Amino acid sequence: MASGFKATYVDTDTFTLVGDQTDEFVVNRRVKAYCGDDGYKYGTIESSSYTSPSTTVNLYSTNDDLTSNLVSVKYGEQSSGNTGTVPIHSHNGAEGSGGGILGYVNVKGYGAVGDGVTDDTVALQSAFTAGDRIFFPKGTYLTSGDHAVTDSNVTLFSDNAIIKISDSGSPTYILSISGDNFSTEGSLILDGNRANSTTMTYGLLMSACDNHRVENVHIKNVPAIPLRVSDVENSDFRNLSLD
Repeated sequence: MASGFKATYVDTDTFTLVGDQTDEFVVNRRVKAYCGDDGYKYGTIESSSYTSPSTTVNLYSTNDDLTSNLVSVKYGEQSSGNTGTVPIHSHNGAEGSGGGILGYVNVKGYGAVGDGVTDDTVALQSAFTAGDRIFFPKGTYLTSGDHAVTDSNVTLFSDNAIIKISDSGSPTYILSISGDNFSTEGSLILDGNRANSTTMTYGLLMSACDNHRVENVHIKNVPAIPLRVSDVENSDFRNLSLD
């Protein structure tokens, strides 16, 4: 499964990313690029620049050649010249939460911003449908629509992220699960924004699916029902808080 930031091939040394990713893809930072059937390619960033709506990243020409099968990229540690490593862990803090956790789809790679101002509805749903391991870096992700996880074997990893209904949002639910074997890792907050959005019925809706592990999820400010579980078996719910 591809992970990290969704990337578009330009040439053997260049790719583009959705949104402004220049704080992440900085000069002399190592990059691991997944090129589908052509495997992984490694390089070091020579330059990056943002011109709406995308960031263009150029690698040193002495690195591995990218191919037209490019799918996604992850960044690693900064290093001098063309050496260095690509770690498997998440970056955060001033660096902006990094390329994500190995094997996970990073929602920021699909254009999510997580600044509590930008509407991330489309980006979040794109990430939900793109992979079975989804990473939310720390931030507040505003959404105005429903988000459904229909595939089985999906894991959502959250670094204390908040998914919040926008003031103009009028969804039926924040998150709906209908695929088997759904699980969460880390800590996640689902915020219904009750003070400004009053049409929502459910915070988390789980229906006709089995074998889940949901833990460390806080569901709050939902106008009606924070959690509804219907026709669900063999599931483990731990450290859930509702208010």
